[in-house]
Amino acid sequence: MRLLRWVDLPFVQLYSQQEISRLRVLAHKTTGDPDDVPTALLAILLDAPLLSKDKKPLVAVYGEDFDYDAHTEWLDNLRAGGDMGPLGEAMRLTVMVGGRIGLAGFEGARAIGKKVPWPILLGLIVAGVIAYNTYVSPEMKRKIADGVKSASGVSLEVFSEFGITYVEAHSTFQKLDTPSSAPSQLEESGLTNDALLTRTCLYHLARIPLSEVSAAELSQFLRDRVEIPCGEKKVRTVLRENPCFEEVYRGRFQVGRALVRMAALTSPVKGAH
Repeated sequence: MRLLRWVDLPFVQLYSQQEISRLRVLAHKTTGDPDDVPTALLAILLDAPLLSKDKKPLVAVYGEDFDYDAHTEWLDNLRAGGDMGPLGEAMRLTVMVGGRIGLAGFEGARAIGKKVPWPILLGLIVAGVIAYNTYVSPEMKRKIADGVKSASGVSLEVFSEFGITYVEAHSTFQKLDTPSSAPSQLEESGLTNDALLTRTCLYHLARIPLSEVSAAELSQFLRDRVEIPCGEKKVRTVLRENPCFEEVYRGRFQVGRALVRMAALTSPVKGAH
């Protein structure tokens, strides 16, 4: 909850006419899916890949000409990379459990060896072998051997499947051609300079590693990356006047408001009138 944020997004001011037309189609109960509008709004503003196979929000975000098959293939490859975590953990646990069992057996044998003189221990082992060969029937010996062989085979097969799947997922993920994360050609969208600056601040502030930055830091960051006016005063005005940004500390801004903070602001105060 401390990491989740609520972002207030305007429906009109920050979008081009083409984007507004597509969003209105998506917002229509018959032609679209109104529940997907907030996701599409944020995906457009952040110019972020939309992790969905639902065509309606995809068309709203990317337009009618987007390559649905290529997008679906990219999602499948991305999921293959996401599988590496659980697969790697399963392999690690399998090796760890096997190693622990082997180590426990070794430590147990060593402890017995320290307490029992080796001639006696050797005699017990020989006696056990003789008793096994004498009293255990051939049929039972065959069942025991088949059980050990079957268990070993299954264990090896499962571990091999983990390993092969992990290598394939890693290879697929390494070759993954990530969609471009550069901002769209907003200069040709017909938006005002203030709207362009707001979208630019949203795009970059959502990607800066720091959780919050000052207007001066963001302005300095943008100067070598964008061609629109982005002086410190302009950036500070955009950050303070737009509801999609939150001034978490005096002069320090982030995208959206933490949900825990929203809950604290909206919950009734005991004893208040």
